Amino acid sequence: MLVLVAAACADGSAGDGGGSGGDSSVGGSEGPRAHATPVDLVAPGGWSAAPGDDPMPDHAPAQVQCELGFGDEIGLFEVDTALCNYGVFSQPILDEVYEGDVVEFVLTHDDLVAPEPATGHLLFVIGGETAFDVQVPIPKAYDIVQGSWTPPAAIAAGTPVTLHIHNHGYNNWRVVSIEAHAP
Repeated sequence: MLVLVAAACADGSAGDGGGSGGDSSVGGSEGPRAHATPVDLVAPGGWSAAPGDDPMPDHAPAQVQCELGFGDEIGLFEVDTALCNYGVFSQPILDEVYEGDVVEFVLTHDDLVAPEPATGHLLFVIGGETAFDVQVPIPKAYDIVQGSWTPPAAIAAGTPVTLHIHNHGYNNWRVVSIEAHAP
């Protein structure tokens, strides 16, 4: 995924943060800043296990097994719940989210199966704010899961984004993208 990084210069203009060789924002002294094009906030290989950052520790099963079963899979962050029955992962966001930006989440899952009907749960927290919280009924055929969030204020690059994920049964979930853009 292409990562564009914008940094504020001393003169108030948006400067190149070195990520892409170009400016990813518009605005500055004329008005509020906004991303001219969507910017990636996460990298597939940037996620690391962060069980101590769990925003919902009361959801943890008696036996948590998640040493394996997650990582960059062909350019997407994937969690295989046969190997990781309950996961919490985190990384710093790669770019600033400007006030008024919309943050878009796109995920996929394979066919979701379980011995009995169940629910898959994905929760994203950015800077302590719940950004996306979705529960998916199981069984369910392959699908794309999307959502959006408008943060209450600007968010600095480097702010943690945390993913909480769990369900019953053998399933595969993938983070396709988390992007910020002007509304």
